[in-house]
Amino acid sequence: MITSENREHMIIKELELYVEQFKNKFDDISIGFLVKEGKKQLVELGSNLLEGIAYYKELSDKFTKETKDSFLVSLESLTQEVLAMNKRVEVLS
Repeated sequence: MITSENREHMIIKELELYVEQFKNKFDDISIGFLVKEGKKQLVELGSNLLEGIAYYKELSDKFTKETKDSFLVSLESLTQEVLAMNKRVEVLS
């Protein structure tokens, strides 16, 4: 049985993997691989990540207060990482 705490942990871990993938794609693109096409992909990926985080924030109402608080702190941290990456993407040529 998956408890609320386990579900919260799995969601955060999955998001962390996607944010890491976002960073890795940025690194590949910023060193010259597919800059034009890559920037569009990065913009879409950043947007999709923020939409996913917003959706997960809605799900947090189903968690206990303690789990919800921890979950929201983790989501906010990931949101800030994605927003910072989005700013880096904007300056790609």
